[in-house]
Amino acid sequence: MEYELKIIAENNAERYLLLNNSGGMYQINAFLYQVLLHYKKGYSSEAIASEMSILYKNASFNAATIETHITTALATVSATNKAGDPADEYVSGKITIVPEGAFTGLYRILSALLFHRIVFPVLFVVAVVVSLFFFYNQHLYSFANLWNQSVSQLAVGNIILVYGIFLFICLWHELGHATASWKYGVQPREIGFGFYFVFPVFYANVSGIWQLPAARRNVVNMGGIYFQLLVNLICIVAYSNHIYQPLLRILIITNTVSIVCSLVPFFRYDGYWVFSDYFNIPNLKSRSTALATDLLFSGIGKWRQLKGSLPLVLIFYTVTNVFFWLFVYAEVVVLIIRNTRALVSTLQQGSWLYIPITLPGIITAVSTVVTLWMLVFHFIHLSKLLGNERRKIPGTVQPAAGWHIA
Repeated sequence: MEYELKIIAENNAERYLLLNNSGGMYQINAFLYQVLLHYKKGYSSEAIASEMSILYKNASFNAATIETHITTALATVSATNKAGDPADEYVSGKITIVPEGAFTGLYRILSALLFHRIVFPVLFVVAVVVSLFFFYNQHLYSFANLWNQSVSQLAVGNIILVYGIFLFICLWHELGHATASWKYGVQPREIGFGFYFVFPVFYANVSGIWQLPAARRNVVNMGGIYFQLLVNLICIVAYSNHIYQPLLRILIITNTVSIVCSLVPFFRYDGYWVFSDYFNIPNLKSRSTALATDLLFSGIGKWRQLKGSLPLVLIFYTVTNVFFWLFVYAEVVVLIIRNTRALVSTLQQGSWLYIPITLPGIITAVSTVVTLWMLVFHFIHLSKLLGNERRKIPGTVQPAAGWHIA
């Protein structure tokens, strides 16, 4: 099969990539890179074994070992080329909204205006500072105050307007990722719509950024949040000039909550990719799941065996990820119980006239059941990722696709 090999210079070191025809990428070690490079040049297994023995000063390499590495690597990459594993497709039901190449002119303009090496950091910092000052000045630093200013306080027409504008902001967010990718010479693929578990999301397929150094990948990772911060900046300026203040206040809050959620590294949103790229831990989710499972079923002995060989940041992420999801599961169960009790108590008062009153409770109860189902689905999905991690190519780590969702 056809494949491509690349070397990326990064932090005074080299990163080795194996690419297939469909754009799938594997991060491989130096040894496997050399083996596949010689194989691509037409060397036999015996000749490659001889070259590796000279290169690594190790006479134990033989043709059978080399053949196993080549066969395993190319078989896995070929299978990925034909049909990706559903466990890796964490965005399902994808519908393309902006096809590849359709917005090239727009990317060129936006990258020149907003991703200039001076403009980008200055605008980013200014937008963050202005947003923080707005929340402090409006006393929006408690959950109670945020709830009192939530979208539920608006009239129905304004609620529809806010959600309509927010949908545009979500697309604008994806445009930020795509523009940053284009800025660094990686053609973004499609921008589309799909489902992350049961949640409708927009996504930008910028898988090619794995060819970039980590610093540039993180600019792409933060591109969507950067574009959302620019929306905040514009809205706050308009708000300070007394333009549609109630509506703008809700829009700023909604947009900022979205930004904060995007930064949580336990979902596959922007914060996850920033964390993974900054600490250079590809397949962060599946590796964390594998580690948690090993520790859960193997106990303290496994911990003693692994603690010296694992990055501390991976251990920290794994532990905090477990506690985060335990907290989420617990909160969902408590919410279901509380809402169900309230619903039953209301209906026991003996009149269907109470249905309009309990309708919000019904909606909440149904939504929490759906959320619980989503979390079970999440557990099944992580189990599949765990299986993928255990059958990865020897000497490789497969970077997950760089799809950013909002």
